[in-house]
Amino acid sequence: MIHYPIVQKGECANPAATICALPDFYMQDFSIVGLRVNNCNRAEEVLTQKGVPLEKKDQRLAVSVEKAAQILKVVHLLNTNGVTCDIADVADGIYQG
Repeated sequence: MIHYPIVQKGECANPAATICALPDFYMQDFSIVGLRVNNCNRAEEVLTQKGVPLEKKDQRLAVSVEKAAQILKVVHLLNTNGVTCDIADVADGIYQG
């Protein structure tokens, strides 16, 4: 199962916005691919109504798919149900010094 965090557009994503654990140490560029939406509550509502598996933990939300290619169907589902959605790097607030 692959988990894609769902984050609100216009808000700076940070490690607290993701469900997955971050590595203790990394030397390369780091990113977390997720879904950036204009309305997290509506996205959760649409995905729940359509039976798309979600993981929710401490006010953080992620969509779960078996194969990475399925995420395109989730994006289309959201976009056709009133939620503006795109695939983005949601780790833009992470810095390792």
